[in-house]
Amino acid sequence: ESSVWPGVVIRGDVNIIRASRRANLSRKAHSHKTQADSPGRVDMAKKRDSQGKKRSESATFDIRVAPGQVRGNPGKVMAYLRKKGYQPHTHKVRDSQKRVRHSVRVGPIRGLQSAALALESFRRRTGLRAAIIPATK
Repeated sequence: ESSVWPGVVIRGDVNIIRASRRANLSRKAHSHKTQADSPGRVDMAKKRDSQGKKRSESATFDIRVAPGQVRGNPGKVMAYLRKKGYQPHTHKVRDSQKRVRHSVRVGPIRGLQSAALALESFRRRTGLRAAIIPATK
C-alpha cells in the first residue's frame, strides 16, 4: 500500500513501475516515459470510476508539448501545430517565483489508450517532444 500525492511525477524510463489496486493514486499525479524507445513503463492500477469504467478509460488527457520546445514563444508553436492540422490551446500557470509560464497543449482526448496512440502520431507528424498529462478544465 502506498500513496501518490497530487503533482507527483512517476517516471517509467528505465524500469517497470506497478501500482496495485490498493495504492492511493491522486487524480493530479502524472505518469509518463520521456522517450518512446525507453525500456520501462508505468502500469497504473485498474481502478474504476463511479460508472464502473476503468479510470484510465473515462479520464481525459492532453498532449503537452515539452517546455523546451516552446521557449517563451507559444504563438509560433501553435501556428506550426495548426498547419499540421491540430487545434492547440495554451495553459497558463505561475511558477514558484510568480512568473507566468505557458504550455501548449492538444486535446482533450478521452481514454489513456487513445491518448497514447495520439501521442505517437503527434510525435511522428510534428517531430516535437511531448507527453500525456491529465486534461485541465
